Amino acid sequence: MKNKIVVFLLIITAYSACKKEKVETVPATIAPVEITYDNDHPTITLTHIAFGSCFFQQQFRPTVFSYIQQKNPELYLGLGDNIYSDDYSGNQHLSDWATYLTMRYSQLGDSAVFQTFRANVPMLVTWDDHDFGYNNSAGNFVNKAISKDVFFNFWNLPKSGKRWERNGIYDSYYYGDADHRLQIIFLDLRWGLDYPGPEPISILSDTTKKMMSNEQWTWLKEELKKPAKIRIICSSTQFCTEHNGFEAWANFPHEQERMYQTLRDAKAEGAFIISGDLHATEINKRLPTALYPLYDFTSSPLAMPLHGNNTRPSIYRVGNYVDRDNFGILDINWNGASSQVTFTAFDSIGSQLITKTISVSDLKF
Repeated sequence: MKNKIVVFLLIITAYSACKKEKVETVPATIAPVEITYDNDHPTITLTHIAFGSCFFQQQFRPTVFSYIQQKNPELYLGLGDNIYSDDYSGNQHLSDWATYLTMRYSQLGDSAVFQTFRANVPMLVTWDDHDFGYNNSAGNFVNKAISKDVFFNFWNLPKSGKRWERNGIYDSYYYGDADHRLQIIFLDLRWGLDYPGPEPISILSDTTKKMMSNEQWTWLKEELKKPAKIRIICSSTQFCTEHNGFEAWANFPHEQERMYQTLRDAKAEGAFIISGDLHATEINKRLPTALYPLYDFTSSPLAMPLHGNNTRPSIYRVGNYVDRDNFGILDINWNGASSQVTFTAFDSIGSQLITKTISVSDLKF
C-alpha cells in the first residue's frame, strides 16, 4: 500500500509540473509585405501633364516648347525621338558615335527656348529609334551602350542606381498619396527589340521575337502589382493601332497579348497608354478579352517637315486623325465618385485639335 501511495504522489507531482510549464501559444501574425516605390513623390499630386515626341531639331527651332509652357504643365513626358540623330548623307558615324550624338543633342539643348522650358518644367523621358540610333534601330544596334551614356548625360540622370544598372532605360515614377497615387511607367522599346524587318513590316508569326526583353517584362509585371489609382504606360510607339506596315506593337501581336496578360496577372486597374512616333495625333481603343477598355493617346510630332501623307487606317480609332505638329495634355480630375482623365491634343501654337475624357471607374476588371 505504501508503494502505491508513493507512485500516486509521483504521478500527481509530474502532472502538476507539466501544467506549470505549459505555455499558451498565440497564432503568429504575418507581417505586411513592404512595397518599395522607386522615384516616389508622395506629397506631389499631379493634375496637369504635358507630353510629346518627335522633334526634328536639325531643321526647326523649339518654339513649340514655349507654347507647351504656356499651358502650365506640372510635368512633361518625352516619348522618344526627342532629337534626330540621322545623318542624311549616309554616314553612320559608328566610330565617333558619342561625339556625333552629343552634337545632335546640343542642337536642342543649346536653344534658349528649350533651356527656359527645361528650367521651369520637370521632364521625364524615354527614347525611340532616332535618339537611340537611326531609323528603325533595334536591339542589335552596336552603339547602344554609348547612346545610353549620352542619354544620361543630356538628361542629367545619375549614372548609378537601378535605371543605370538595367539593360535599357526603362523606369517607373510615383506621385501622390494613396488616394491620388499616380504611376508613370516608361518602357524601353529599343534595347531588347528584335528587328522585325524593313518597311512595310509584316505581322510576325515567330512568337520568339520580342518588343521587350524578358527582364523588362518581369520588371513591368512587378511594377504593375504596386497599388496605384491611375497608371500611365509610356510607349514610344503606338500600341492600339491596327497593323499598317510601319513600326507599332501590331507587328508583334503575341507581345500585345503578353501586355494584356501582364495587366490581368498583376490585376492592374486604371491603366492607359500614351504614345508617339506616328507624326500625327489620334486616339485608339482596344477591347481585350477579360480586360477593361485599353486606350492609347498618341501625340506626335512636336515638329517635323512631312505632313499631308501620313494618314494610316485603324479600325480601333476613336474620333479624328489629325496630321499636324502637336503636343498632348493630360488633365486628371481626382474629385467626385470616379476620377477622370482628359486627353487634349494641341497644335504647335496651342490651339485645340482633339479631346477625349475617360472615367477611371471604366478601367476596372
